[in-house]
Amino acid sequence: MLFRRQKPATLAQRAREFLWPRKGFSRGLRYLTMRVLRLSSSPHSIAIGVAAGAASSATPFIGFHILLALAVAYLLSGI
Repeated sequence: MLFRRQKPATLAQRAREFLWPRKGFSRGLRYLTMRVLRLSSSPHSIAIGVAAGAASSATPFIGFHILLALAVAYLLSGI
């Protein structure tokens, strides 16, 4: 493997990195911010997609959220 550790991480190290990443939480937030800023869709389409995803996640249909979000976004002309 290209990015494998030379010495496997201990259980304590894995637990610590699960609770608090080595690079911190700001790196992940910065990554998500850059991903959103680089989206090539219109702001209207992005807003409809976010709203459809939020609305479908509030329903009790577990496992059906993605299909429901796609259908709502399509009906609202977000796709």
